[in-house]
Formats: sequence, C-alpha cells, structure tokens
Amino acid sequence: MLTAVQIFIVYISGSVTLLADTIHNFGGAATAITLWIAFSLIKRKLTKKYTYGYGKVEDLAGSDLSVSEGHSIANNVRRELLNKIVYLLGTTIHVDPSDESGEVYHSGI
Repeated sequence: MLTAVQIFIVYISGSVTLLADTIHNFGGAATAITLWIAFSLIKRKLTKKYTYGYGKVEDLAGSDLSVSEGHSIANNVRRELLNKIVYLLGTTIHVDPSDESGEVYHSGI
C-alpha cells in the first residue's frame, strides 16, 4: 500500500529520491511475497510424490533470493569497473544493458 501511495506522489512531484525509495520498497515487497509463498507451501501435507513434504521450499526461496541479489551486485560491480576503465583510459564505452552477452563497444581516444 505504501508503494502505491509513493508511486502516486512520485507521479505528481517528480521526486527522483522518492522514486528510488519506492523501487527499494517494491523490492522488499517482492522478497516478502516470495517468502510468503514458500511458507504457504510448507504447510501442505505429505504426498506420494513428495514423501518428505515441502519443508525445503523455504531453502529454495532463500537460494533464489540470494542468486538474484548476487546477480544484481555483479552487474553493479561490472558497471563501476567499466566506468573506472573509461575514466583511466579516456575512452568512450557503450554497454547495452539489454544485451545479455556482455559485449562492450568502445571508441578510441
């Protein structure tokens, strides 16, 4: 609910700081939803297919969150390293964020 109110205020005010906080809050909500689903699955009874139950779902959800956070950190480190290289070499580098191959295009000094 807070995120929805913040989105409305960001739309009216154009505040970049509030937009960043809204995105941060949305990420926290996404984490909570993932864990809520995992905890809901844990309560299920044993079945013939899952003879030990769904107890490990919580571990899988935590692993998924850790992997996605690690991916985000790795992308930020990569971007910062490229910025430092650009600064040190005095070149222009273009990285297409939608390109998953990691290709870097650069031009000379």
